[in-house]
Amino acid sequence: IGYLPHSLFWVDYLVRELGMSFASGGFYWAVFGIGAAVGPIVTGILGDKFGLKKALLVAFSCKAIGVALPLLNTNMIALFASSLLVGMFTPGTVTLISTYTLEIVGTQLHTKIWGVMTMAFAISQGVGAVVMAHYAPQINSYNALFII
Repeated sequence: IGYLPHSLFWVDYLVRELGMSFASGGFYWAVFGIGAAVGPIVTGILGDKFGLKKALLVAFSCKAIGVALPLLNTNMIALFASSLLVGMFTPGTVTLISTYTLEIVGTQLHTKIWGVMTMAFAISQGVGAVVMAHYAPQINSYNALFII
């Protein structure tokens, strides 16, 4: 849930809160997309090289750093890194978690368990997004949501 504000409100944060142009907001969203395109490859390499548990630790840590970066600095490099890291590790962690689930439950149960996990994730993400969207207009800064 902690990455949701970064995904839901990222461009709005850049444009309205930081005063950037729409084109700049679009640029950083494109960087997020580039990260999303290469993220599963990067996490796959991490998983192959270090194992699933260590790769998950690295992936979640990098994603948390990406979410926290705008709280620490809003210069171009920090915003670029934030966009790239959160973009990379949003789909990348899914790959690792699915593989880790397969490792734990085996091929017989993987599809069923993965379906339950996906449903639970979707519900929590949906509820979290609705709550954040409700409170976002009532706060003065998206930074409060980025702290989550």
